Amino acid sequence: MSSRPDEVPTTQAVVTDHETERPLPSEPVHTARRDPRRAWLGALALTISGTLLAACSGSPTATVGAGPKLSGLGATQTEWNTHHERGSGHPASDSYGPSVPFKGGAIDQFTAVTVAAGRIAGWKMAFPDGTTIARAEQQVRAQLPADARQTASRRATFPHSSDTCEIVSFESRSLKSALGAGLGTVGVTLYQVNVTGQRSPSITVVDRAEVQVPALGTGARC
Repeated sequence: MSSRPDEVPTTQAVVTDHETERPLPSEPVHTARRDPRRAWLGALALTISGTLLAACSGSPTATVGAGPKLSGLGATQTEWNTHHERGSGHPASDSYGPSVPFKGGAIDQFTAVTVAAGRIAGWKMAFPDGTTIARAEQQVRAQLPADARQTASRRATFPHSSDTCEIVSFESRSLKSALGAGLGTVGVTLYQVNVTGQRSPSITVVDRAEVQVPALGTGARC
């Protein structure tokens, strides 16, 4: 259909409005105003950069405080010291716990305590004479994270010897979170030391345990 003579085409009105539109304010008017959001984002960027630099620098405070709160294996040194008294029968600084008596003398309950990245990663543990394997394992497990579960148990011998030990493996998500990838497993080696200080071929009872991270391999010996 043809338009009526008195109608004004819509396109003509749009053109007229565009031609009479006032220009926008000059650019300096906008750049001169301070945007508070930009200042906030800048501060956030500086905070993130500082955190990343601290983590990359290997600062103990950036890693030791992270992860679950533990008191035994995987604990920070501060938490460990809170739950374990310093040894009295051994002069070394890595000795903890009460003195455990033996026929040939005495030794602190925890010796050779090792620390990795500010957290407890292993130790040697002593038990009184006549301690059964079951009782020794129970005492060791009390020092592991609550979510630790046993994954393997086997008998093995010491190198160049018929002396026997029992190797028990555990895994724990809490330990992995505390120590890092590849360090969520635990190896516990239990054995008996006789009166002369030599290892015994019998493990009817045990008086020693070695706890270490990660767990020993499948074919590992005592």
